[in-house]
Amino acid sequence: MIQRFEPGARYCTAVSYAGLLWVSGMVGWENQHGPVEAQVEEVLGRLDRALELAGTDRSRLLWVQVWLADIGHFDRMNAVWERWIPPAAKPARATVGAQLAAPGLAVEIAAVAALGMPVPLSGLAETR
Repeated sequence: MIQRFEPGARYCTAVSYAGLLWVSGMVGWENQHGPVEAQVEEVLGRLDRALELAGTDRSRLLWVQVWLADIGHFDRMNAVWERWIPPAAKPARATVGAQLAAPGLAVEIAAVAALGMPVPLSGLAETR
């Protein structure tokens, strides 16, 4: 069964099907024109909320796509990301430079996660 979360005029915040959750690209509207770190923190908070709506969490992320308005902010984005993502639950990820939807937006993030019970992070093996 397909389940749609927070349907809007053009898209849903997230859609689940077959044990997976696809989360739409999210931006930091509240920190638009602010530093990239503040926008990344806002977007990751929004991502946490979307995952919670579907009954999952960041430990079950499978794939993340990050778009940066300025690829020169890669290290600054990663500093926030590394504090947020559990070390034993790192997803596949791609990051690219791109023109975003509005001036002042620094980052957009979309994701795919597994549904089901969150994984106890203490039981995961660290991989490199």
